[in-house]
Order: sequence, then structure tokens, then C-alpha cells
Amino acid sequence: MTTQHVSKSAVNIWLLAFGYFIFYIPYTALIKALSSNLLVEYGVNSSQKTLSPATFLPIVLFGTVLTMLLIIYCLGWYRYYNTSNSVQIAGNNIRKNYGLNRWSIFSGLAFSMIIVTTTLAYSFVGVSIIFALLLMRGGVLVISPLMDHFFKRNVHWYSWAGLGLSLVAVGIALAQVDEYRLDLIVLINLALYLTGYVIRLRQMTHYAKDADESLNRQFFVAENIVAMSALMVIATLTLIFYLTSNHISLVNYVTAMLESGVIWPALLIGILYGVLGIFGSLIYLNRRENTFVIPLNRCASLLSGVFASILLWFLFDTQHISTVQMMSALSICCALFFMSVFDWRQILQHQHSIENPMQRIWLFICDGNRMRSPLAAAICNQVLEKHFDILSKGDNIRDIYADSAALQLGNNFNMPDAAKHALAELKINLDDHQAQQVSENQIHRAEKVYCMSMAQCEALIEQYPWAAAKVVNLGGEVEIIKPSGPNNKQHFLDLAMVLYQHIQPLLTAIKKDKEQVS
Repeated sequence: MTTQHVSKSAVNIWLLAFGYFIFYIPYTALIKALSSNLLVEYGVNSSQKTLSPATFLPIVLFGTVLTMLLIIYCLGWYRYYNTSNSVQIAGNNIRKNYGLNRWSIFSGLAFSMIIVTTTLAYSFVGVSIIFALLLMRGGVLVISPLMDHFFKRNVHWYSWAGLGLSLVAVGIALAQVDEYRLDLIVLINLALYLTGYVIRLRQMTHYAKDADESLNRQFFVAENIVAMSALMVIATLTLIFYLTSNHISLVNYVTAMLESGVIWPALLIGILYGVLGIFGSLIYLNRRENTFVIPLNRCASLLSGVFASILLWFLFDTQHISTVQMMSALSICCALFFMSVFDWRQILQHQHSIENPMQRIWLFICDGNRMRSPLAAAICNQVLEKHFDILSKGDNIRDIYADSAALQLGNNFNMPDAAKHALAELKINLDDHQAQQVSENQIHRAEKVYCMSMAQCEALIEQYPWAAAKVVNLGGEVEIIKPSGPNNKQHFLDLAMVLYQHIQPLLTAIKKDKEQVS
């Protein structure tokens, strides 16, 4: 992996977290100011009538929907939404799952639930921004390692450390729990919020968080189509409820919102959430483990809550920030610093390794992972090494690492001796190779997945339908045949030559990619 590629990949998620932090400050501060009648001196709700969440929620949701859809359109990501139901692999139509599917539908519905409950959490009277953040963020922090455990994703030690420091921050701030009201409606809202995250993270971890960014964006767009549609339904139902319970017409409602000035801050709240919602979603979709990305996201929002509270105190002389809350913020800063330093160190120290969380990977698949796929991966790594030695003028840094796995693991895990001897003649040592079953995590981490036959492609896509676009038959129209004699070294030398002939042209794609990066 080139230093430039490492820098871009590693820094991107921190820029997203910074954007999330910047937009979350005015979002939370404005909700609290509006629901607490702090904007009276600016001509908003001068009657000082208490505003229930149902009063301004429809306007907030409309602003969110408009903003998120506008951003998707301006980025051009609407093109990733593809309703076609098949993809061609070596001339064959293979069923795929782009567009709307059960994962994006459930995730989108959960996302809409999160958006609504987040806005409501900051509008409850007697519940401070910090306390609302702690209730919501603490619960999601606990969910993150459970998701990684459920989906068997590797969790780096510094992610555990960051999670621990984040929970310490929550624990410190909860020392003031007696100072806040905790009504039943607050607990119900919290339960719905956490339920939304359990559903959303489960669907997202299963379908997306992939090395293929186009797959992540397809999921993102499909999820948002569902979420924005659901928000419009929720906004309409909330508006109908408010109109009927207050016995007023829609025209009178709009007139009242305009005359009171409530419409503008409410619309701005929705716009702010629309922007930060994009940042937050892209953080969650990062290929790193949930135990890394969720503490990063939660720390950014907790820290923004502290700044929002300071802003309200400075502008409206509200409750000041306590020593306990500042200690909690310090713990959050420590978590962010710790995670950033050791994440960067992990990437730099493990270039061209599975241990690198941002490593580009090509995955080779065969039936048992004893002959064709391990040979292909070994030859690919050798070819890549020679190729990048030439490109980088002696700087032995490579963009891609090749790995291999079995479609269906058998009882024998060892590579035949004849295969090892053949590789030895090619100056490749795979004496320690042990066959391994392909996993969902491997498929997610792979940028490309190369099979040895169309039958293997179809079987793999049947098991992981969301990965159809990156599954490729290495031989193109033909099958790369398994050696007939497992003890015949010449057969494996012949196989190695066939694999080399098919792998060498793949360097053209690398060259194009490097030209785009530079």
C-alpha cells in the first residue's frame, strides 16, 4: 500500500468524524434552545408558549429529508441505485441484490427511527444535552462489540481500549444522574433509539462495511430512500395528530409557524441533521470493525454535546458545565487520541498484511483451498512484489495483498507435497499453509474475489449475494482445472504457469488505479 493511499484511507474517517462533530454542535444546541424557549429574544415564539415536540417535528423531518436527498443528488450517488436484478460474469447473468432489498429496507426503517428519537431526546424538558447524549451513546457503545462478535469480525486491541475509555467517560458523567429527570417517555424514546441501532448495525454489518466502496454507496443510497420515505410518513402522521388534537387547520398551522418564527430554526435543525447524518452513516460504513467506528462516532457526538452546552451557557446563561462533565470530556479526548495514534501505527507497521485494517485484498477461492487458490494467491503476491519493486524504484511497498480460502473446507487442511515442491522452484514457500473456510468477513474485506470456475462463482454468490459485483472467474470463459495427480510436481508447475498467465493481466487494473490516485 503506497504511503499516499495509506494517508488518504486512514485520514478520511477522521475527517468524517470532524464533520460530524462540527454539525452536531449547532444541531443539539438549537433543539434545546427552541424547545426551552431560549430564542424568545431573537423573536422566535415570543408568546413563550411551551413547544411540544409534535409542534416542530414535522418541519424538522422535512428539512432532514430535503437535505439528505439533495446531498445524494449533488454527489451524484443516486447513480449507485440500480434496480437491475442481475450482473454478468463471463457472459452469464448472475442474480444480485442491488437496489432495494431486505437489508436496506430494515436498515432504512431503523435509520428513520433513530432520526426521530434523536431529535426528541434533546427536546424533553429537564433532560440536559449531556445527559441525553450519555443515555443514547452509552447504549450504542455496548452494542458495538456484540455486533463484531456476532459477525466474527476481528477487533484490534486499541479499539477495545477506545471503547473502554468511552465507557469511562459515560460512567463519569452519569455520576450526576440524580440531577436530571428520567420520565417514562424518556426511557421509551431511549428504548426505540437503541432498538433502531441494533437493527441498523446488524443489517449494515452484514450487507455493507465492505472494501468495495461502490457496494457501500449502493447500500447507503437504498437505505436513505427507505429512511426518507418513512420520515415523510412519520412527519405526515405527526402533523395530522397535532392538527386534530389542537383543532386547527393546516393553513392556520403554517401561518402560526411563520408568525412565531418557529419554522426557521426547526427547518435549520432538520438541515443540520441531514448533513451530520451523511457524515455519521459514512463513518458506520467504514470497513473497520464496529468497535472502532462506533466509539469514534460516539466520542465525536459526546464532545460536541459538551461544546453545545458551553455555547448555550455563553449565549443564554443556562446551566454551566460541571467539573464532572469536563472530566468526561477529557476522557473522550483521551479515547480519540489513543485510537487515532494506534490506528495510524497499525496501518504503517502492517503494510501488505491482513493485520492492516485498510489493506486492499484480492481473495482467491477454490473448492478446498489446498491447491489452486493458495497457489494463485502466492503467485499473485510474488507478481505484485516484482511489479511494485519496478514502480517504486526499490521501495518495496505494495498496494494489494492476496489471500485464499475454501468454498467448502474438506477434512485435509494441508497442501500436497508436490505443490510445495513446485512452488519452491518458483522461490515461493508455503510450507505452513493450512486450508481455511471462506468467511463473510473475508468477503467484505476483499476488493476482488477470484474463483476458478463459473460453478464456484455461482455457489459463492448464492452464499453471499451482495458480493456479486466483485466476484470474478479468474479464467474468464474457461475453468482452471485442478491437477489430476496430487503427487505429480509437473502438474502443479503447469498449473502455476496457467495461473501466472491469468494473474499477470490483472496488473493493468492496478496501473489504472494508481494513475487515478496520483
